[in-house]
Amino acid sequence: MISKRHGPISRARRRGASFFHLIFYRIYALFLQVQSALGRKKKESGSNREQASRYGRALAPVARGWAFLRPSTHGLLLGVCACTGYLAEYVLFRLTVANVYMLALFLVQSAREKGVRNEG
Repeated sequence: MISKRHGPISRARRRGASFFHLIFYRIYALFLQVQSALGRKKKESGSNREQASRYGRALAPVARGWAFLRPSTHGLLLGVCACTGYLAEYVLFRLTVANVYMLALFLVQSAREKGVRNEG
């Protein structure tokens, strides 16, 4: 597994890749190692159908909340604001209200996930 990650680094080094390309490859290799370790940890904890069902029920409202942050919603808002001459308000809305909404969703999702984990 390590050779798969470090193979591109070795090839890039042989080809004389720049310092930044090598750093990028090393950071990406580290990311893959962390991701793999976290994946193993989740697989070890196991998951059954009942737990998956509880998780789905608990997080369904959060998933619907995330749907409002999709590109289609922002495209619609941008179109309406552009046609009505309120582009500055659109940017302000995106930078404030949408980010506060996203932060609230993160907190709610985290609390619900923790609740499901504590039940099981």
